This record gives sequence, structure tokens and C-alpha cells, in this order.
Amino acid sequence: MFMQWRQLARILPLGVYASLLTWFSLTPGMDSGAGFSHADKVMHLGAYFVFVLLCLPVMRPDSRIAGFVLPIILFGALLEMGQGHVPQREMSPWDFLANSLGALLGGLTVLKLRLSPGHARERDGSR
Repeated sequence: MFMQWRQLARILPLGVYASLLTWFSLTPGMDSGAGFSHADKVMHLGAYFVFVLLCLPVMRPDSRIAGFVLPIILFGALLEMGQGHVPQREMSPWDFLANSLGALLGGLTVLKLRLSPGHARERDGSR
């Protein structure tokens, strides 16, 4: 039973984040109110960067990063397509590009973290 709670604790933040991202993406007329040109693209990039980082606790040490990055890119694409059917929202290839870039940068960051000497010691069990 303890193991089930640990698994839930690792997965829950990812599920909550995906749910919030979906809600913010598909709610009519949501405006970021950001103050500079293309600020929404920076927000898209950051949101999907964080999305990939939230996958870290659920990744096995031997799992492929593409196995997390590609589904997140697909998730972003589906949300962008969904926005085309929501009042006061529109589908944007530029938002999709920012989402994808954020996910790819997140994947590169995870890769860098995995290759760091500290992570290698943890994975090998030698501290």
C-alpha cells in the first residue's frame, strides 16, 4: 500500500499540471495579460519546459527521453487544434512551435541532468 501512495505522489503533480494546462488552453477568452510583444510565446515555451521536467519523477533511469517529450509535443498540438473550436480562442502554429521548443529544451535539460556525474552516482547506487 505504501508503494501505491509513493507512485501516486510521483504521478499526481504531472496529472494536475496537465489538467491545468488543458483548462487554461481551452477556456474561452483567457488572456495572459503579459506586457511585452510575444510574451505569450515565452509563457508557452516555459509551460512545456516545466511539463517535461515534471516527468522526471515518473521516468525510470533507462527510459528514453523521447518517450516523454514526443507525447507532450502531441498533447500541445491537440490543445492548439482544440482551441480552434473554442469561442474567443484560435489555433496558432506559433504557439505550437513555442510549446514544442519548450518541450525539446526540457528534454535536453533532462538529458543533461541524467549525464551529470551526480545523477550517474545515484543511478549506480554508489554515493
